[in-house]
Amino acid sequence: MHPEDLAAALGARREQIEAEWTSALARTGVTIPDPAQLPGRLRALTSQLIDTLAAPDLAGAAGLGRAIVRAGLGHPEALAASLDVLRAALWEGLPDPVPRQAAQRVEGLLSALAAGLYQAAGDARRPEPAPDPQALNAALVADARRKDELISVLSHELRTPLSIILGLAELLTDGVYGPVSEAQKLQIGQIERSGRHLLGFVNDVLDLAHLSAGLLDLHHDVVDVRLLCEMSLAAIAPEAQGRAIALDLDLDLQAPTISADTRRLQDILTRLLSNAVRFTPDGGRAGLSVRDDTAMRRVYFTVWDSGSGVVPDDMGRLFRPFEQLDSGMARRGGGLGLGLALVASLTHLHGGGVSVESVVGQGNRFGLWLPWGGERALVAGGPA
Repeated sequence: MHPEDLAAALGARREQIEAEWTSALARTGVTIPDPAQLPGRLRALTSQLIDTLAAPDLAGAAGLGRAIVRAGLGHPEALAASLDVLRAALWEGLPDPVPRQAAQRVEGLLSALAAGLYQAAGDARRPEPAPDPQALNAALVADARRKDELISVLSHELRTPLSIILGLAELLTDGVYGPVSEAQKLQIGQIERSGRHLLGFVNDVLDLAHLSAGLLDLHHDVVDVRLLCEMSLAAIAPEAQGRAIALDLDLDLQAPTISADTRRLQDILTRLLSNAVRFTPDGGRAGLSVRDDTAMRRVYFTVWDSGSGVVPDDMGRLFRPFEQLDSGMARRGGGLGLGLALVASLTHLHGGGVSVESVVGQGNRFGLWLPWGGERALVAGGPA
């Protein structure tokens, strides 16, 4: 799908985008300078977004971020609302299923736009020279090079030594280098657990960097949905059992298989289920519901919990990288705040979408949908 086609699809929804943007800003309660001029400013910003999407590269994304701040939308809540509206507009304008190149282009634009927004907000009080297209392109090239260097450092300087440490710890436990006492095995086990914990962080950052750079490829195969759900629940069952949390599985499927990347899809569900258990108080309930839509040729997954829910002001932060809510329950188990960002990016890369509903005091419902995929999934047992 060419950039011009993406821009045309976005342009067809211009008035709807401007109306949703206006409503989202109104819900924040933030005072916007010269409110009578807001419709004209939003119209100009929407045109700039369409032009940026149509351009061969995404150099205009940073300029769009600065333009949004200069338009009087530099308040943090106004920035978050603007980014949420533009993210939804870009994804909703894509065809179903979403072509992989189109998904990567939209992810890249959103990443550059978000960086430009928050950098411009921080520099808003300083005078800013007119943007130089050549300088912007050079900055993008430099950013790409630094991202490649980060991937290389994480892969070779952290992940490789960690893998060696974990391998040696396993050999020590097995007594390859001589007898090991029970007390020593406990200490080696602590080394191994800590190492795997850190390795998980490194892998998350690597995945996010690869997704942002458009370097992560999916390996589709036929996925048995029931087996996938059972394996995902089994992965988080020990933690749930330790806190007396009941886990439910509800399946209502016409097509028992879909075409997807098995490992990545299980990672998505496991992350959501792990969050559900983490947000649920001891003795509560959490679960996974799955249904499909034969007319839309989609499968819908819903992961729910009976926790405290998320306050409306925090909803826009849920899928941002390196963001964590400040509540004590959300902080249970630590983390880098990358889980939901990876869930959203991997789901979009599959051509699907994500959503969230939350009621304070009742819990959360994280939903995602995926297309059935190619004919391989149908041959394996789905309806024609």
